[in-house]
Amino acid sequence: MRTRGQIALALALLVLPASAGNAQQQNLNFLSLEQLVNEGSAESTLALRCAGLFHSVWDYIGETALGPKATLQAKSNVSLFLEAGTKLRIAETGEAEADANKAAVAAAFAASGKYYTHYKNNVAAGRDAYATDEMWSSDLEICKNLAEQL
Repeated sequence: MRTRGQIALALALLVLPASAGNAQQQNLNFLSLEQLVNEGSAESTLALRCAGLFHSVWDYIGETALGPKATLQAKSNVSLFLEAGTKLRIAETGEAEADANKAAVAAAFAASGKYYTHYKNNVAAGRDAYATDEMWSSDLEICKNLAEQL
């Protein structure tokens, strides 16, 4: 039987565009996770940002290039952080579950789109999309640490 988080993820993947990076978003205020932690951002914000990070890599590279094992891991991480972010959001705000699910999916995919734009900007500037990007590496490390606490 599927959990509500898995169902929410499946629905989100069906209704959202194939590429969260298609929207021409401005990344002028795209703060690193370290900055968000230092600003005292809510735990749900951090978890949903991690969902966006893992989705962005999966979205940017694509399932074929990523390969089945890495794709499964990315999907698992998106699901983990999306479900945790939703639960944390409910605890933080007292929102109804349906409203929290909707807001969590929107926040995660907004973050994914910003990461996607960040990757495109890196490539346009002659840099690697993300593998050697300091912000991405730092955010990934924070997400790994957060995953251990979930």
